[in-house]
Amino acid sequence: MLPKQSLLVGSLTVILIFSYIITGNILAEKGNSALLSLEPSTITIPFLDSRQGCTLLILKLKIYNVTNLKTFSLKLDYNTSILEFIGSKMDRIFYITVGGWRGEYTSGELHKAFSGSGTMFIYYFKVLSFGSTQIRLKDTSLLDNSGSNISHVTSGATIKIRPYNEWMNEKYNELKLKYDMLLINYNKILTKYKALNSTYEALLLNYNELNGKHNKLKSKYNVLLINYTEILAKYKALNPTYKALLFNYNELNKKYNELKSKHNILLINYKEILTKYQVLNSTYKALLFNYNELNNTYHKLLLYSHSINQSYNLLKHHYNLLNSSFTLLKRNYDSLQKNYKNLQLNYRELKLQFKTIINQFTITKYIIHCFAITIIILIIVSIYFIKKIHR
Repeated sequence: MLPKQSLLVGSLTVILIFSYIITGNILAEKGNSALLSLEPSTITIPFLDSRQGCTLLILKLKIYNVTNLKTFSLKLDYNTSILEFIGSKMDRIFYITVGGWRGEYTSGELHKAFSGSGTMFIYYFKVLSFGSTQIRLKDTSLLDNSGSNISHVTSGATIKIRPYNEWMNEKYNELKLKYDMLLINYNKILTKYKALNSTYEALLLNYNELNGKHNKLKSKYNVLLINYTEILAKYKALNPTYKALLFNYNELNKKYNELKSKHNILLINYKEILTKYQVLNSTYKALLFNYNELNNTYHKLLLYSHSINQSYNLLKHHYNLLNSSFTLLKRNYDSLQKNYKNLQLNYRELKLQFKTIINQFTITKYIIHCFAITIIILIIVSIYFIKKIHR
């Protein structure tokens, strides 16, 4: 039986994942050319099977540095065995800006001409299988108010679909690597902090000693004014150093608190990933146990099928023997019929014996046919259950 976490994951109808997005705002090339692009330009996402749900890919069609855009037309070129186009819509802000449009989501006429940059449409694709594909913009056309072509360039998108477990392991390894790096930096800072703290404590101890001497010298101020001036100068020289160390200590304390908060966040993420891993591991063990049980049942049925086949062959051999016996009896009957005139006195007795033999043969033949039909039915049922088990 699958754990509750796996059932919850499997019951999701659509999971929207944007994973490892390598993209940025793609600016138009220098000059007057506009840019029509699909963004994000590169996406790596996990593939979910039917039990987990399905992966939904969302791409935005963006326009940059366009002037007086009135009519547009384009085609989407991609691998249909990996992606399936399921719908699209116009961006809300773009819709408000142009006042809507007339046409399709890949071609049409805007109610108001558009100038500048923005998101035009949002396209939705369903992921069908693993693999990589590029979504290209082909046969693009941009026209202004006067029907003149608008010079432009296009940029498509690269889609990579990875197995869910591989994608999950990569994410876990990335997070673990970042955590290890943060832990190393934290230990270095902690070591420096301890060194500075010990220095500070030593300076503080010296300061306290000097302060005690200062208090003693103050009582003898009138007598030892010269010595007091020297000690006061040393004190003033040490005070700025102490303040600098205190400032550094406060800065290190702030950094320590920041690293501690980041460490706690990473620890929470690690525990969540560990929980998911344990759930998937228990599911795998349950499936492996069921597979072994089914495999044992299949071998038992296979042995049973061989046994039935041997019984069928034995019955077939007996049937052939009876059939040959019947042929022999028929020949004897023909011989007796030829000698009927000579054996008229014994006719009745021989006729009675012949009928008895015929009845016994008919009963035997009926029993053999019934038994053979039963064996055939059992074989058909066994084959049916074996196929059902394989499914």
